Amino acid sequence: MSGHDSRAVTMRERIVLLAGATLWIALTGRLDYLTGIEYRLFPLYFLPICLVGWRLGHLPTFLAAWFSTVTWFAANYLGGLTFSTSNVWVVNFITQGLSFSIVGWLVVVARRAYWLAETRSRTDSLTSLLNGRAFTDEAVRTTALCERNRRPVTVAYLDVDDFKQVNDRFGHARGDEVLAMVASVLRAAGRETDLVARIGGDEFALLLADTDEAGARIVLDRVRSNLAEAFREGNGGVTVSIGAIVSPSGHPPVDEMLRQADALLYQAKERGKNRWVSAVRGTAPAA
Repeated sequence: MSGHDSRAVTMRERIVLLAGATLWIALTGRLDYLTGIEYRLFPLYFLPICLVGWRLGHLPTFLAAWFSTVTWFAANYLGGLTFSTSNVWVVNFITQGLSFSIVGWLVVVARRAYWLAETRSRTDSLTSLLNGRAFTDEAVRTTALCERNRRPVTVAYLDVDDFKQVNDRFGHARGDEVLAMVASVLRAAGRETDLVARIGGDEFALLLADTDEAGARIVLDRVRSNLAEAFREGNGGVTVSIGAIVSPSGHPPVDEMLRQADALLYQAKERGKNRWVSAVRGTAPAA
């Protein structure tokens, strides 16, 4: 289960970026040659290098930097630029290539730092699941896609039963282990297109794309059985209660579905915990 990854680059995007960068560098070299040696156009080479560095990483950036260097060298040499000795050409070629490469490298490093900060802002530090804000953002995208394709969506709210007692009896370290185990089970129970998040404390949320009531029952039963297996020994009585709302079509806002699932969760608590209660929008809940 994962959310949308802004770092992902499709093969098509990779080809377009590399082809566009190559063309830009070649055209810049042509313009550099036509305008003569008195005009300094080398800053134009930085744009494709930076674009490639921002999206494609070190190796393509390194290649773009040195292709720019060769193009710059050819344009100036053929344009009639001369120096006192050939050693000057060698030094200028190397320094120009290094300047292009360093700028490209800095862009790659800056992009990775940005990705890391973005990931940390969207991820729960204990479980590595999506946090509440990221879950809502991704769920809006997923429900919109399901609505466009006229496919159902199920949203589930989960709560660890008597979690405070786990902390009181075994300590907060054990409580963290329980939350991490629940997160692992939830992550394994769904598909790549599903979303799972830690909303806060001992509460978790699931969004099951393209999943009707029958499919939701299968997933929720799997979650409960897998959790029972995971905590079979030394679990301290760890169980979960789950509320799930199924939206066949005309999906309401994600926040509304979460509220409905949360209300069903409390019904599961009132019925004795360690169970799940689901409902199809507009119908009575079913256990």
